[in-house]
Amino acid sequence: MTKLKTLTTRQLGDLLLAAAFIAMTQVEVWVFTLGDPYSIGTKVGASLFTALASVGLAWRRSRPGAAYWVNAAGIVGTIAIGFPGDIYQWTSFIALYTISAYGKRMQRWVALPAGLGGVVFYFIRFPGEGGITLAAFILALWIVGWLAGRIYGARLDEIQLRHEMDLSRQLAEANEQRLATEEERLRIARELHDIIGHTVNVMVVHAGAGRGEVGRDDALVRQAFDTIETTGRAALGELDRVLAVLRRDEVDPDLDPAPGVEDLENLARVFSEAGLTVDVSLSGASQIPASVSLAAYRIVQEALTNSLRHSGARRAEVDVAMGDGRLALTISDDGDGDPQAIAPGRGIMGMRERAGVHGGAVTLGRSQSGGIEVEADLRWESTR
Repeated sequence: MTKLKTLTTRQLGDLLLAAAFIAMTQVEVWVFTLGDPYSIGTKVGASLFTALASVGLAWRRSRPGAAYWVNAAGIVGTIAIGFPGDIYQWTSFIALYTISAYGKRMQRWVALPAGLGGVVFYFIRFPGEGGITLAAFILALWIVGWLAGRIYGARLDEIQLRHEMDLSRQLAEANEQRLATEEERLRIARELHDIIGHTVNVMVVHAGAGRGEVGRDDALVRQAFDTIETTGRAALGELDRVLAVLRRDEVDPDLDPAPGVEDLENLARVFSEAGLTVDVSLSGASQIPASVSLAAYRIVQEALTNSLRHSGARRAEVDVAMGDGRLALTISDDGDGDPQAIAPGRGIMGMRERAGVHGGAVTLGRSQSGGIEVEADLRWESTR
């Protein structure tokens, strides 16, 4: 809406400029020449040609090439019929400046000699209007006008180029973010393949065991079917959450078993060997779905990686609190990182993606020791 308003304002300004020159040239033709020996035919011709030269200014910025040549036709016609004047010449100056500023490369370079030729034609046609000195001054003035238009046009080109570069950069960033999101979702899909595969295997094993005990041990059969029901419900819950955000999947049978909360101590040792001492605290007890345990592990892994690489931390603490249908993570370090300055790159996006799959969220803040603190909340439907 703002851009449309600006364009309308410019067009209105050009229309008013053209109307003002039409009025002034008509006054020059019919009023200022009273008592001069011009025939009525010369005055009528001058009136029409000066109006033509002026009306071209009405679309000088929207169609600078057409505006310039319409103006040039009016100027040449006025000079040709033998009517000298002071006002209509300035429409030529404005038209030359405009085509230099807004016209295409070929248009502006053709317009310059054409405009200078018009000035020479005027002084040849009306030698009494001034000598060589005045003619040289007018030629120099027309060249300055053309150069001023070129400088302004170059500035407009620079602004347009910057706008296009900014737009290209925004599109590239949006595309990169989209690709990063798709990559992260695909990685989640690969990991979830192992989880669902394990769940189905458990169900198949217990179904076979139950079928073998039919008619012999009803307690074992009942236990097998209870296990199948519990495992199946958990698998369906995981599928519902993941399929809400994933639109494609990939099967890779060579994937290693997915890590979980029980592997955090091993993860802490890896980071400690790299120079970041990590203390892990586990509290509460709950049967955690494999996908939730995996998501918690990956979130801790990414948070500790950021602490090691970006905050200059020497020590970090990981607190895992497990409850009925809920797992709360707190990862804090003693570094000098600024949580407000962390760009939402792939790592942050990955943590939030994993938490979002399980109905939770990830927040970044300042830890008590002055470093960065990452809090994550993961939820699932408890079967107890």
